[in-house]
Amino acid sequence: MTQNNINAIAKIRFKTFKQMVDSTVYNANREDARDTLISIMDDCEIELSLAEAKKQLLLKQLNYIKHLLTKIE
Repeated sequence: MTQNNINAIAKIRFKTFKQMVDSTVYNANREDARDTLISIMDDCEIELSLAEAKKQLLLKQLNYIKHLLTKIE
């Protein structure tokens, strides 16, 4: 996957996310909007932590595969 493809996917997903959040917040009272935003922020932080853990695992897997390929050659 090219960087352009990754950027395009991120742009589309963020646009969808923004529309969802905006419509949820704009249709809520101030307190509910605040609670919703905090909840969404917490979810984003969890997802970011999971993505980082997955990235670290994938890097270890790639390094191990490279190590095995070196031993085979």
